[in-house]
Amino acid sequence: MSQTVFIPNPSNYPVPQSLAADDQSKLGELIPRTMNLLANGKKVKIAVYGQSLSDENNRWWRDLGVALKLAYPTAEIDIRTFGVGGVSSNLLWRLTNQELIAFSPDLVIFHVHGNHLFYETIIRQILGCTSSEMIIQGDHFGKNDGSGTAGNWNFNLTDMSNWDNKMSFQTVKGYCDTYKIERDNRRQEWYDFLRTNSYIPVQLLKDDIHLNEQGQWLVAALTARHFVYNAARNPDPNGLVKYYEVGKDVAVVNGIITLPFDGNKIEIVPSGKSPTVISAFVDGKKPSEFPNCFYFTIPDGGFWKGAPFLRPGMGFPQEEDWTITMTGNGNFSVSGSKTGNDGNGNIDNLFVSDSKKIVLFNKEDWGNYGVPITGGTYAFKGKGMFSENIDFDTISFDPQKENSINVVQNLGNSAHILELTSSTGNFPVKYIKVFKPSFKLNVSSPEIITASNAGGTVTIPITGNTFWQASHSSSRLGQLSNWNNVEVQNGSAFCISDKSINISCSIPALTGVNASEYVYIYGQGCDIRVVEIRQGIFNGVENAEAHPEILIYPNPAKDYITITIVEDSTIVGIYHAGGNFIANKVVKGSKIDMSGLATGTYLIKIQLKKMVLSRLVVKEL
Repeated sequence: MSQTVFIPNPSNYPVPQSLAADDQSKLGELIPRTMNLLANGKKVKIAVYGQSLSDENNRWWRDLGVALKLAYPTAEIDIRTFGVGGVSSNLLWRLTNQELIAFSPDLVIFHVHGNHLFYETIIRQILGCTSSEMIIQGDHFGKNDGSGTAGNWNFNLTDMSNWDNKMSFQTVKGYCDTYKIERDNRRQEWYDFLRTNSYIPVQLLKDDIHLNEQGQWLVAALTARHFVYNAARNPDPNGLVKYYEVGKDVAVVNGIITLPFDGNKIEIVPSGKSPTVISAFVDGKKPSEFPNCFYFTIPDGGFWKGAPFLRPGMGFPQEEDWTITMTGNGNFSVSGSKTGNDGNGNIDNLFVSDSKKIVLFNKEDWGNYGVPITGGTYAFKGKGMFSENIDFDTISFDPQKENSINVVQNLGNSAHILELTSSTGNFPVKYIKVFKPSFKLNVSSPEIITASNAGGTVTIPITGNTFWQASHSSSRLGQLSNWNNVEVQNGSAFCISDKSINISCSIPALTGVNASEYVYIYGQGCDIRVVEIRQGIFNGVENAEAHPEILIYPNPAKDYITITIVEDSTIVGIYHAGGNFIANKVVKGSKIDMSGLATGTYLIKIQLKKMVLSRLVVKEL
């Protein structure tokens, strides 16, 4: 095995010394899929992520990209940075779910300073929302690290009271071991380079910590070491991407391709151009009906102009342009190009927009350390990560390339059913690609909570390993408290927690026979969970969430809904979301007529032999 990627050295800088044989043999071991894509001339997306040492002002990652293209000339390499200067881990995690996740990289090269718990949060978000491999870079040395002058400089690498030592040699190493991440041991290798060449740190820096030209070259050279291809290695040991060949692994039956899959992203590989439109459905729904399949772009101006960090909202998103207008004294208004005026707030307070699509907690959700502009606007977009209807007559098709087309991404990393339909009955699809992230993000909670008929406080225990928010649409439930699982320490958001946290709300005394209310839990990288809160007598009633084999779609619906695996003549009760009865309807041809209902949210109750299943359905115009 030998190094295959070299960074040109026109300035004849001293080269880093070779690694020990055992360390050398492990290079590239944990990025085998990336290396297999490169070696086989495939498309490879590489994201550089972190803060100022990884942003646009650095050339090391550009030089790395050039070297990769020289080493693998047939590969289609897309390398770009998502680094944000000045944003350490306790801030950067808030941005991870935006452009980086939407890019859906095959490899992330990551370095950041800051709190270790947020550092792990970022790793989880990347590995839980994308099918990416990772290289993590350790910390190099700053201008004032160590003692002595050129020729006798020294630094105690074994002193774990030094934060950078502890992060590089213990904390980050532990994360790499836990999550199976390729580790760039930059701190040790930088130290060896300095000592061998009688350097002091400042000779590789342009200021206290940022890299000069030689420092840029050295980082590129040390990172390039890891791009080693070994044909004997399993090209995808974690099963990140699986191909299904149409006609062999999956068939067209009754004009539909149906594929049960486990993962969070689907791409299709076309066999050629065709005057055909392929439409996609997942679990009986359009991709646009999954809130996690949308993201917000980073507002113009970015961190240093005080632009806010946009977390997932709680209302149902759509593709539209957004504007936050600052009106002085920390006050602002929010509006969407489709939503319209969406409320007013102040940077010191929790803000949930009228549509619940925009959520800002407090000053910590604003850039420039909570000092936004006093007047003017911030513009950003809500974008979808899907292609619901793909016109194969207009696609870009190169017979020498794979030409993959994204169908949907950032679903919950779990079991789903894909359905593809064709406008002509023709399916010009060669493969279906299923992406399954190596880490499973989850939010769990009870499906049903029984509340006292006398009313009072309702408590819902929720456990999650990702950022989550909760909301409800019922006028009977009071405001939710403690509804996000970012712990608070000394008044600051601290970390995403794995422990169970209770959220609570008030509910009035029961005045009718029965009442059902619903709390929605939105988790980054997870499917939405619905908690049903019941008052009254519900003998033999189960929530439909417990029966995933029964699909109800489309949802939202216009004229009708289809209910799978339910016999004709089954009785379905239609209720307002607050629990008031409207009418009973009978299943005919697996369908229920919804055309006569006004726009809004309804509860349907399906009467089976031994139980009643309930599900919320949204009625559109």
